[in-house]
Amino acid sequence: MTDTSPQPERPDEKPHRRRRKGRWKTIALVASLALNLFIVAFILGQATRGYLDDGRRPFDRGSPRVDWGQVVDHLPREARDQARVIVRESGERMRVILPDLQRARDAAGRALLADPYDQDAARAAFAEVRQYTDQVQEVIQEGLLQLAIELTPEERRRLFERLPPPVRP
Repeated sequence: MTDTSPQPERPDEKPHRRRRKGRWKTIALVASLALNLFIVAFILGQATRGYLDDGRRPFDRGSPRVDWGQVVDHLPREARDQARVIVRESGERMRVILPDLQRARDAAGRALLADPYDQDAARAAFAEVRQYTDQVQEVIQEGLLQLAIELTPEERRRLFERLPPPVRP
């Protein structure tokens, strides 16, 4: 009768010892793969947290992104330079307002979807959104007023035509 059991590679090594080493390697490989998958999933979750399928944050219904460079590119060089300064200054003011506006929009969305629905809480949340939206409009309009001082009537008309509808007065 022939012996079909695996023969040790080294004479002093026993077959069950080799299997134990292989099993630990398999366990370590599976654990490493699981940890790597968890890390990748965590990073992807953090990177996409709070965004809907179309790239918007929940309850972010507005906030048009305006390419001011494209809006003012037809202006004379001096007016474009002035527009850059105004946009930079306005951007600094907006960076203070926009996080508060987003928080207010999120709160308004939660109030609207609350169960049970509290109309007074929703009304107060929407009033806060209006307050921050008014501040954003004020910053944009003040910048346009500053820029318009130096423009001819034709340049102002072309500037107005290039403004996106949500920004247009």
